[in-house]
Amino acid sequence: MTDLNTSTETTITDETVIGFIPCYNHPFVRNKKGQFVKTLSDDEIRIRKNDNTKNWRLKNKERVKEIQKKSRSRPEYKKNASKLKLERYHNGLDKQSIKKYQNSEKGKLASKRAKIKWAKNNPEKIIEKESKLRDELSDCYVINKLIRGTNLTAKQIRETPELIEIKRIILKTKRLCKTSQNLEQV
Repeated sequence: MTDLNTSTETTITDETVIGFIPCYNHPFVRNKKGQFVKTLSDDEIRIRKNDNTKNWRLKNKERVKEIQKKSRSRPEYKKNASKLKLERYHNGLDKQSIKKYQNSEKGKLASKRAKIKWAKNNPEKIIEKESKLRDELSDCYVINKLIRGTNLTAKQIRETPELIEIKRIILKTKRLCKTSQNLEQV
């Protein structure tokens, strides 16, 4: 049977059919006899497409798996996969759950691996950061200097801020002495 609206071959079935009128490019519905019934609204189109997609996915599970596997092997998917995974993970969690994970062993190991990976990929940023800390005599730089010279831990040193300030003053005076000696030699 040839349909006059679309000039394509159609078969009459017991189900309602969605088609497009070529000259208007509007979706329409046919009844069980194949006759034009009405034009669909955007919401109706979206709902019917979703239903059709769900039905197709249920009938073709193996094909869906093949398509997903193929799309996941693309480089652009792999590039954004970790970012998307983090977004999906954090969207469903509250701040308390995130903190709990970060303090767990699994979270600490993941954080450590991420830091090592970042350091490996960004050596110039690390050098820049270390030079900035060294120039400003920041607390972490001074603490590291104290740790190297003593048997104290960072936690013990942070408990006595006076110790940090004294070491900072010593480092400043050493730097001043070196600069004055260099000026005298010139």
